[in-house]
Amino acid sequence: MKRTTKIGLLKTGGFISLITPLSIAVGINFDHYVSQSGDGGIKLAIGGGIVATLLLISFLGRVKMPGRIWFFAILYAVATLLEPILVDIKLLTGMLLLGEGIDVALFNPLIKKQVKLKGMEEQADITKKAIEKMNVIKEKEEKIISGRV
Repeated sequence: MKRTTKIGLLKTGGFISLITPLSIAVGINFDHYVSQSGDGGIKLAIGGGIVATLLLISFLGRVKMPGRIWFFAILYAVATLLEPILVDIKLLTGMLLLGEGIDVALFNPLIKKQVKLKGMEEQADITKKAIEKMNVIKEKEEKIISGRV
């Protein structure tokens, strides 16, 4: 398996470990949340989709808000959509903390190791190509020298 594929799989596993405890906690209490929202869970699904998207792009390191107003607008939308869930915010943030702990403990060291090995392999390939190129030049020089003698 290519090193890039391994890194991608490890990052995927890290993301899954981040959201799994939160998903389990929400899943266990979902009936309670839906009964409080009164709209059959549509707002919860939309808010959950926004949160999952934000977690994913945050995990990938691609969160770039254009300004504070956008941050507060997204925060307001998520708070409005997920109002029934916010009652259990301590439980849910604890589940996120647990997921992040699993990611940091299990996946981050493996990802760092694979990235380091990938860099070492790339450097070894560059060195190998340079040596091969030097050998070709050396062979040409030897042919030129032997042809003159």
